[in-house]
Amino acid sequence: MRAIYPGTFDPVTYGHLDLIRRARAIFSEVIVAVAHNSNKTPLFSVKERVELLRRVTKSWGGVTVDAFNCLVVDYARRKNSRVMIRGLRMLSDFEYEFQMALTNRRLSSNVETIFMMPSESYAYLSARLIKEAGMLGADLSSFVPPLVAKALHRKFSAHNPAIAPRPKDVSDTAVSSRPGRQDAGPIRAVFPVPRAHPVGLHPAIGPGSLTIGPVRSLKRSGGRDVAPLAAVLPVPRVHPVGLHKRS
Repeated sequence: MRAIYPGTFDPVTYGHLDLIRRARAIFSEVIVAVAHNSNKTPLFSVKERVELLRRVTKSWGGVTVDAFNCLVVDYARRKNSRVMIRGLRMLSDFEYEFQMALTNRRLSSNVETIFMMPSESYAYLSARLIKEAGMLGADLSSFVPPLVAKALHRKFSAHNPAIAPRPKDVSDTAVSSRPGRQDAGPIRAVFPVPRAHPVGLHPAIGPGSLTIGPVRSLKRSGGRDVAPLAAVLPVPRVHPVGLHKRS
């Protein structure tokens, strides 16, 4: 039986590939269909997304990559498929996917939607968040295949020349040596920390994030705290202070 896995795939992630691999174990053929979505502003063109998917799945038997620009049920009918695969990562996905599945059923009762849960290690992956992290120079090697990570870096570098490659053998806190001098250790800056946010409640989002160090409250005579508390944070050279904005 042939199944269709439609999506934007901007870009393809390890979560997408996990779903394709597991669907291939159930169906004899899986068509990965890249959508022309006018409601989104993709980073990659449809042609680029198709090419990336073909390259990362070229050795996978029973998997083909295509693009479509019509109703997905019409595309499924044209490909003689009665099954459409959709991934459900979190509960927040369910409402939208449930609505789309019922709409597609009304449009064509011959096409069934099958929901698949991702592997636990990929349940949190989101193409949008990956792009946001990549724009700040994060190492994306644990989220996307190497060739996709390189394509993302080229895109981001074209828009922001300040983004530099991140060698895997150099930590975020490494300081390059100056001629005739030894490394003085990581650059450090002092930031005020709100009292309502104790250390430990600020987890790092991913590679390249600032990491909060130990906090020491200052005491006056009499034992009262001197505000504000401060934390010492290593600052990577590729991330100047002020570029770490929350979305």
